[in-house]
Amino acid sequence: MSAPGRSATVGLPHALAWAGAIGIAALTIVLYLVGDGPWPANTMIRACIGVAAAAAIAWVLQRPRPATGLIAYAAYALSLLVVFFAAGGPDATRELWRQAAFLTVLAAAAAPLPVPRGTLFGVHVGCLLLVWLQLAGPRSGYDTVGRAGFYHALEHWSGYPELGLLMAVATGAMIAFACAARPPLVRVAAVTLALAFAAATVFLRSRSAVLTIPIVAVWLLGVASVKWRSKAAAAALAAALIGAAAVAVRGGGVTTIMSRAAETVTRETAIRERGWRAAREMFADHPIVGVGLGGYQREYYERRLGTDSSHAYNIVLQVLAESGAIGLLGWLALWGRVLYVGVRHAHRTPSGAAIFALHAILVTFLVRSQSEHFLENLLASDRVLLLVALWMGLTEGLALDGARGLTRERLILRRRDDVADAAAGPA
Repeated sequence: MSAPGRSATVGLPHALAWAGAIGIAALTIVLYLVGDGPWPANTMIRACIGVAAAAAIAWVLQRPRPATGLIAYAAYALSLLVVFFAAGGPDATRELWRQAAFLTVLAAAAAPLPVPRGTLFGVHVGCLLLVWLQLAGPRSGYDTVGRAGFYHALEHWSGYPELGLLMAVATGAMIAFACAARPPLVRVAAVTLALAFAAATVFLRSRSAVLTIPIVAVWLLGVASVKWRSKAAAAALAAALIGAAAVAVRGGGVTTIMSRAAETVTRETAIRERGWRAAREMFADHPIVGVGLGGYQREYYERRLGTDSSHAYNIVLQVLAESGAIGLLGWLALWGRVLYVGVRHAHRTPSGAAIFALHAILVTFLVRSQSEHFLENLLASDRVLLLVALWMGLTEGLALDGARGLTRERLILRRRDDVADAAAGPA
């Protein structure tokens, strides 16, 4: 007979895990697709975070409590607390709550769930496809250089930079699937989707997002060539390099190409230089803990540096400006951990391919964030922050699922050996 209360003790984490899985799926859909009608989107997002947090609570109630990678995430959380108490500032409390929501969603997505985690990743892919389908919808505005600004069903993304980011990360994910998947039909489908998402990125005229795609593609093909000794990936990488050389020759040679690239870099740098310089000055004045969590915009106004005060146009400079060297160490621990997991646990299996695709998404986001900072002071910053939390959490969760599967397999084999030894008797 089971001990009294045992069924309730076992049933509560299971029920919380189910609630968390539902909350994660709902949060994913709301973040990608839902605007402010018929209910306020922010209210729905908060509700979904509350429900998704149940998965993290269920994880805490389980025995034993997995601790893989906990040090990196704890270091990030600790760095935030140190900066919060040391630097303070009127915006620090709000930013700390945002980061608390980020870590809560990350933990919920990484927690043991009663549904296949690949299904939750499939929800991301499906939502990205729906975003892609809506890009050709009614455009309600354009920016000053004629780029499509708003779409009737996608106004909650506030314009081409965020939509370009979504199409770029989707392209990276499909390239990763094409590298890691074994079935030929899956590879063909992944390549087709990658081309479709890349075309959408070009359609949005987001130059930085378009430039990000080949950079990430080279990284992914290189990893696949080395990690799995993939001849197809090596051939694709060689073909890309040959194609780039051919383009350079037809474009007037390397000198001409470099001259055009220098002009483009100069133009793009001119747009962002003021933000970069402001962030460097803030870090120089406050090198240890920065100007305080969420304090970049306030400090920018106080220094009277200009009107473009939203962010530093670079994720690393933003971290340095607001949280100094301590914040950067925590940030490096967080990103170093999740990027390592994405390469270490990527395999040519369904779950391993999903991990590699999530790795591609995070690398794409990080590369794109060198010329833009999507996580603060923009209309869609909260959405992007929570999406990053989901991507990171699913990466960690898939890796933990694989480790749990290996542990169970080893236990089964060990028990079989024990039974065999007992049946054989003493030698």
